[in-house]
Amino acid sequence: MTGNDRIRDMILKGESEELEFKKSLSEMKEILETVCAFANSHGGIVLIGIDDDGSIVGVKISNKAVQKLEREIHDRIEPSVYPRIRIIPIDEKIVLSVEVPEGPNKPYLYLGRAFVRVGSVNRRLDRKGMEELLYFKKPSFDSLPFEGRAKIDEELLKELVRRARERRGMEIEYTNTVDMLTRLNLMDDKGLKNGAVLLFSPDASFIFPQAVVKLRMMKDNKIVDEDLITGPVIRQVDRALDFIKRNISKGYIIKEAERMEIWEYPIKAVREAIVNALAHRDYSSTSAVQITLREDSLEVMNPGGLPPQLKPEDLKREHPSIPRNPRIARVFYLWGFLEEWGSGTTMMTEECRKAGLPDPEFSEEWGFMRVVLHSKRYVEKILNEGERKALELVRVKGVATREEGQRFLGVSEKTARRYLSKLVSLGLVSVEGRGRNIKYRLTEVAG
Repeated sequence: MTGNDRIRDMILKGESEELEFKKSLSEMKEILETVCAFANSHGGIVLIGIDDDGSIVGVKISNKAVQKLEREIHDRIEPSVYPRIRIIPIDEKIVLSVEVPEGPNKPYLYLGRAFVRVGSVNRRLDRKGMEELLYFKKPSFDSLPFEGRAKIDEELLKELVRRARERRGMEIEYTNTVDMLTRLNLMDDKGLKNGAVLLFSPDASFIFPQAVVKLRMMKDNKIVDEDLITGPVIRQVDRALDFIKRNISKGYIIKEAERMEIWEYPIKAVREAIVNALAHRDYSSTSAVQITLREDSLEVMNPGGLPPQLKPEDLKREHPSIPRNPRIARVFYLWGFLEEWGSGTTMMTEECRKAGLPDPEFSEEWGFMRVVLHSKRYVEKILNEGERKALELVRVKGVATREEGQRFLGVSEKTARRYLSKLVSLGLVSVEGRGRNIKYRLTEVAG
């Protein structure tokens, strides 16, 4: 296919995320906005001399006009963009092709404003959009070359292979340290990457002092137990979980003739909070992952907030997985810790509801991601007598109506609604139906 045939084919397909038509150079403002948008997106081509409907109208062009276009692009877009500009004769007319590569130094600004390509239109970025561009421009800490030498625990790599086979059904065989790290994208011909040291070096916390977990148990505002966990981050998960188990209560129930452990906090939810903190933390920060146990709550904090696309409330529903440290997240997935599809936080919510506990709290504070799990002691503190009775009614019946709550409590419809709404907001009961047919169902498995 010749260059002209390629241009004709593009014109037939119409404007798109990577193609824009302009009738003439008189549309200079729009042309420059598009060049800026292409540089901030995935690149693209501006064809000047093509009407919006795809008809070839051509342009009168000269070397001087081309030089003016080059100068306008250079002077008005920062940092500089260097597109390929070509004069293309088609059907005895002249079309000007401006081919813009994706820029390596995003964000690019036209007259102080950033634009991106969305479909076949240019969209001006707001502050949040600018943050997203900067977020994805920065290379992840785990992908950076490690400057120095570090010991790698070969037994950990072998255990990873075994777990990947057992838990993920992967057909993978252990070869040697260099080959395995290379296949995990944790090593190249220049040497180790930071992720390899963090995951598999026994000296990880000595080399990166921030790669530790600080834990404390508080009672009456005093520390009664504490620990500092160091070493390969892949090992820190279970060690942190051991500390928590040592400091929370455990009971038992008999279900289908089997004795089952019932922990103060759902262990699956606790483990997921720890895993997320270690896998998605900002390792360029000098701060540690911090876990605090109190008499009625468990708090996990890690440096680094959510990606710009996500808000804390998104974590309670299905959402995309956008790992801050993709190489670490991949190894955690192979190990059996993480799911790759952003389902971990929704699982935490489900586990808390199954245990009859409030939903986890997700928030961003002071550049940290914060997750709080509440125990039944917390529930007992924040429920008044009427709310506790309403909860007991739903627990006994399994499903209750507002009218039943009103009769049982001996209160007005408005008061019954307020009590039950409080239980819903805490995740202790769920709502079914609408209007007068609303029913309230207990979220606790054991009833």
